[in-house]
Amino acid sequence: MPASRRTAPFVTFLIFLACVVSARGPQAPDGVPADLRPLLAAPQSELRMVAQRYALDRATLSGNYANGAARGGGGRRGRAGNADQASAPSLIPVSPARIARLERFDANWQAAIKRIDSSRLTAQARSDLAELSATIAANTAQLAEDARTLGQVLTVTPFAPAIVRLVESRIRVEDMNAQRAAATITEVAKDISRLTATPPRVNADQAILGATAVEQLRAITTEWFTFYNGYDPLFTWWMGVPYAKVDDALKGYAAVLRGKVVAENLAMPVSVASTPPIAIAAQPPFPDVPDLNEIIALPQDEMRDVVSETPVLAGKALERAKAAVAARGQPQPFDRAAGRAELDALIARAGSSA
Repeated sequence: MPASRRTAPFVTFLIFLACVVSARGPQAPDGVPADLRPLLAAPQSELRMVAQRYALDRATLSGNYANGAARGGGGRRGRAGNADQASAPSLIPVSPARIARLERFDANWQAAIKRIDSSRLTAQARSDLAELSATIAANTAQLAEDARTLGQVLTVTPFAPAIVRLVESRIRVEDMNAQRAAATITEVAKDISRLTATPPRVNADQAILGATAVEQLRAITTEWFTFYNGYDPLFTWWMGVPYAKVDDALKGYAAVLRGKVVAENLAMPVSVASTPPIAIAAQPPFPDVPDLNEIIALPQDEMRDVVSETPVLAGKALERAKAAVAARGQPQPFDRAAGRAELDALIARAGSSA
């Protein structure tokens, strides 16, 4: 086979590539930095991920108890969150089990961070360690305040523990005894009816606190009911009438507290229910604090800012390409005579090299 025929496909490809490049015209700069070193992320505090782990684990743990987290999104038929939750009042503590468990969690974390050798940390990490310790101490103090608030709430809502037990049983995914749950809800509705007829004698502030708690108890009761209703046929059969009665009772009792009791404005000290103090929970079967030294020793990724910047650069390059195409208009005409002369020269050079 002649050499010119063997090299013809390769030469044709070169001519095609030259035509494409010629038709595209001058290229805009791609905008990629010549030196990526300025984009490398500076080292961060070694305690950053430790503090994040504490906050996230604590929030998750709190959500395992009644009224311990913002409602919505959890469970098979849970209601999705919405923008109104941002302006919703603070959650009123109604679960002594939540207080006891979080006390244990905070105590375990406080003990764990005391075992960290701060002399091996950077100055920023030592500052973050002190801040984390202060945060845990503040959360522990808040739990003590929650326990006092719960005592005030129970004076106005002595029926709350029955609702809390049902709600937390659902969170733990325990078996549902629909007949027993219906009996509990029926008794709660009767208790609320008695309280509505003879409201507790409390001052206006405690009445408002109690009304807020009643409204939030009504919300978690509705979430509990919605989770099972229409899915569990026995629950649906047993609970229709009892739930409707307790929902109306809760709504009416909250209105009485906000209206009649607040209007009375009794000049009397805060009344606290006579309940035993909340004892700290037992140690969990598995450690609830990870190996903090292992988290501190995790390597940091200096390329994270480069990676995050890459899509931005790509987007800018695409916009520049679109602008160039729009500005160029019609493709430049191909000079056939010049192209033929270049092809003849390439063929001649290919033939002489063979």
